[in-house]
Amino acid sequence: MNIRSVFRENLLLEVFEPGQEIYYKSIIQGVHEDYIAIGIPLCKQEQLYMAENSTWDFRLYLKDTLYYFSSPFLEYHEGERVPLYLIGWPDEVHKVQRREFFRFPCVFDAHYWILKRPWIEKEKMPQVHSEPQTEDEHKDIIKSAIPKKNSLALEEMAASMGEPVEAMITNISGGGLLLVAPEWMPIGTVLLMRLFLKSKKKEKTLFVKGKVVWIAPSQPERTVRFRHAIEYDDVSERIKDEIVGFIFVLMRERML
Repeated sequence: MNIRSVFRENLLLEVFEPGQEIYYKSIIQGVHEDYIAIGIPLCKQEQLYMAENSTWDFRLYLKDTLYYFSSPFLEYHEGERVPLYLIGWPDEVHKVQRREFFRFPCVFDAHYWILKRPWIEKEKMPQVHSEPQTEDEHKDIIKSAIPKKNSLALEEMAASMGEPVEAMITNISGGGLLLVAPEWMPIGTVLLMRLFLKSKKKEKTLFVKGKVVWIAPSQPERTVRFRHAIEYDDVSERIKDEIVGFIFVLMRERML
């Protein structure tokens, strides 16, 4: 891939600030032979400070694709119209699908609590689905699990629900994950999950709600377990950004 062909003026660019674990938004203002000029990154009107020669992680939005890369900050520049930050050209760029589709393979521990099973006349072993059922196929059994008035933080909710069930995550994205569990849970089941994300240098525990959208059985080591595709339910953009940011960390580690 020709890296330089990806960058052009007026594209949305975001800079990850690891201390606060949030993204600051910017726009590419100019593309030059020796550097890329971007507007000063902002988050809630707060400017991001970059020390000279420091290296930062970025993501670039282009249609239905995200491009992740790392670049050094070179210098501050007084542009003709707006102040600019100049960053160096990246050595490599990682192209991924948008967060709803790109699934990153992994092996993470997880805990879950069942918040609600959908009403069905009789629970039985499902047929194996090679892909998620359509919305029309199961819309009648999918209902909201937690009333909107419930303001308990998910962590506090988990503390009040007793012992969780242990499970494993085998892929994850900003839109959902694949949960391998010791029990079959019907489509529409809503879960509270505790995710134990781990890289070589970093560990993070997140609480999210999710809904089962398809199921398939598997038999690792002769023990019957079930793979459940989970779609996040009522998860904030901040939590999605944390998950996507963690995926980027893992991608970088695998490339080294």
